[in-house]
Formats: sequence, C-alpha cells, structure tokens
Amino acid sequence: MKRLVALYGRTPMGEGTPLTESLTSFVGRLATARHLTSTAVFDRLVRPQLPEGMVCETARLSRFLASGAAVYDGLGRHAEAVAGALNRLTGLDTLSLHTLLSWRPLISSMRNGALRYDQKRWCASCLAEWRAKGLEFWEPLLWRVALVCRCLVHRTPFSEVCPKCRAPQGLLQQIVPFGDCRRCGHHLEVDDQRVPAGLVANLESEEARREWWTSVEVGRLLAFQSTMSTHASNENFPVMLKRYTSQVNHGSFRGLVQFLGADRLSVVNWLRAKSLPSLESFLRTCLRLGADPLHIAIFPHVEPPGECYYPRQEAPSSWPPFRRGIQRSLCGRRGPVFWDQVTEALSAMLADPEAGRLSATKTARALGIMTQTLRKRFPIEFAQIQKLHETYQKREDERLSTQRRDRLRAAVGEYAQEQEGVYPSQERVFRRARLSRKFQSVPEYKQTWLNALQEHAITPR
Repeated sequence: MKRLVALYGRTPMGEGTPLTESLTSFVGRLATARHLTSTAVFDRLVRPQLPEGMVCETARLSRFLASGAAVYDGLGRHAEAVAGALNRLTGLDTLSLHTLLSWRPLISSMRNGALRYDQKRWCASCLAEWRAKGLEFWEPLLWRVALVCRCLVHRTPFSEVCPKCRAPQGLLQQIVPFGDCRRCGHHLEVDDQRVPAGLVANLESEEARREWWTSVEVGRLLAFQSTMSTHASNENFPVMLKRYTSQVNHGSFRGLVQFLGADRLSVVNWLRAKSLPSLESFLRTCLRLGADPLHIAIFPHVEPPGECYYPRQEAPSSWPPFRRGIQRSLCGRRGPVFWDQVTEALSAMLADPEAGRLSATKTARALGIMTQTLRKRFPIEFAQIQKLHETYQKREDERLSTQRRDRLRAAVGEYAQEQEGVYPSQERVFRRARLSRKFQSVPEYKQTWLNALQEHAITPR
C-alpha cells in the first residue's frame, strides 16, 4: 500500500538533462497547482519537517525565504534539509539532484556554489518555444548559476527584467506563475534578444565563446548529477592537478602556478585537498589545462560520454589567467559589465558642472558601491571628487555666511526704522535674522552686528 503524501501531482521537469529543473521552480509549481504561494507552502508544510532549531523565529524565516538560492538550490545544510523534507512530502527521492548538493565534494560551498542571490534570469527564446508548444514553464537550475550568463541552446544572453515595465523578478514564485511579470503580468518571452525558432545566435568574440562554453560544461555537470552524487570525490581535483603538473615545465610546481596565473597558496591547498576551488576556478583550470570538467568530476570511476554539445572549432581557445588577489566572476552583479557601467556613470558624474555637490560617500552610494571600493578602484577619480567637493563646500560656506550677514544688517535696519526706542540688542537681532544662539559667539557675525549699529548711529551698550 502506497504511503499518502501531502504534495502530489507534480514531478520535476528536465530530469537527467542540462535543463534540469531547480528545486525553487519545483516548489513554485507545487504552490501554483494548489493556489498557494511558495512562502505558504514552506511555512505550513516544509518548515515543520525541518530539524528543530534550524528556522524557528519569524525574523529568521523572512531572511531564510529572502535568500531563496541558499534555501533551495544550493549545497549547504539548509538545501539538504529542505530537499529531504520535500522528499518526504512528495514521495519522491531524487529532489536532491535538482540542487547543487552533488557538487559538494567538487567545488567550494561559498555562496552555495556561486548561485545567484538577487533575482531570476531566463532565456526569452526558450520561454517562447515552450509557450508555442503548450508546455508548462519551469526554471532550469542552469539559469540559477551566476557564472552562466548565456543560453546553451540559443547562445543568447539571459534576460533579467520585464521587457515592458523593466521590473526584476523575485527568486520565489508567489501569486504570478513563472513566465509572466509579477508587476504588470506581461509575457517575459517578448524580448528583443530572442532569436527565431530553430536558429541560434552567432558567437563572434572570444568572450562570447567562453561564456557559451561555460554554459555547456555546467549543463553537462547538471545532466550527470546522479553519477556525480555517486562518484564525485574531493580527491578528483587534486589528482587532476598532479597529473597535469608533470606536463607543465617537466613537473615543476612553480611552472604550474605560473601557467595558471593563480595564487600560490591556493594551488598548494588544492593539491593537498585542504580547500576546494570555486566553480569559476574549477572551470578556468580545466580549460587552461585542456581537461574535461565532467571527466574530472567522475574520474576515474566512469568514462565521460564521447559526444560533445558544441563544435570544437567554436570552443574558446583558453581562459585568461587568474587575477591575483581578486576573484571575479565573468557575469553577475560584480562582473566586468557592472564595472564598465560604474566607470561610465562615474565619468558622467565628474563631467557634470555641479559634480562637487556630492561627497565621496554620496557618490559611492549613487554608484551602488562602497566608499572604500571607490577609493581603491578609482583612486584618481576619488581624489578629484574630494577636491571638487572641498571647493564646492568652501563656496557654499561663503555664500551662506554672506546671506547670514545680510540678514543681520537688515534686522538692525528694521529695528532702527520701524521700532524706534527699542535697542537692537545682539539677541534680538539674531532672533529676527533667524540665526541660532551658536552664531552669537562667532566673531565674524558679532562684528557684523556692531558695524550695523555704527551705520545707523546707534551706540553699542
């Protein structure tokens, strides 16, 4: 007799393919089928199944749900607990394959496997084809990986905002199902980047080929999640490095470090299995050494499939060396595209005649970065901003001081003409000029008051 389950009627989409559905999307489809929100499904059904003390307070629950990537699709303890709870609630036993839990022995758990935290991304061409075929929309786990920024099927960059109202889409599906904008309800597949059905975009630059290669290789890893969960080990990457060390400068460790362009301590920790590489470091190292990432993941237990998802002539020639001291992603909120936009916006702000109005802190806030980042990354512009702001502040102080002195002289003149017999004392004059008492002790303003008394032939008392 089968055990009754609370959540039934839905199975994950794309299982065993590069477009395997993410656990976040699966929970959203479960909630939509029952006319609930993802938050309601988690709060009423999933949370009671979690270990005691993992999520207990309302404030922690809100933070827990806000970072949906860490909760559902990552490779941390929260993702493991949620996947186990959903296995019991749905009667399925393969939901962990729709997260990155299989990657635990392979890559670092920092940022839950380099998942994207802030908003959804999608391929407009894929959504258009699914809608034309009448398929139910789902969000592949591949689209959640921050390093992947190009569709492996159509080779087009992902869309991140609604084409009509330019609103970003939240990680958790709530009332509006995925495929429609949560703000205006417009279809998300209506996009200028969409290519006609049956066609793919051309890869013109080396960077575009590298982005597409990244999408293909991450998709291959996702397609073989079940094999990785059985055979992946934290010894695979060190073994690969040791094998390829003998091919670089006759086995020289220094030659390997120079060839990779990575930090020496990081390579030492990788070889000694003391730390795991990030997803970007793993793929970059595989490409520079000419290794198959899927082969490294399941080596030496299973041979990788012989077919490849991309023509060899369209594969990138290599990946640039690591940047020493700075580990950047090729895409995402802090990628080169973001910094190009920051540089352009900063140049426009400095070209403004009123650029001195903003201090360095306010300029950094307007650019969406920290003041320390602005100082370190743009030292020349930072010094220019400070100099312009100091000049503007001095000019503004002089203007305000002139206005205050004019008001003081006008107040003494009003007392001398309108209120005869009333002595324009310092306190009365400053009160009439709408100046606080702290200015009475400033020699500059006190002298202005005395000079105004002399102009109107009033003897100071």
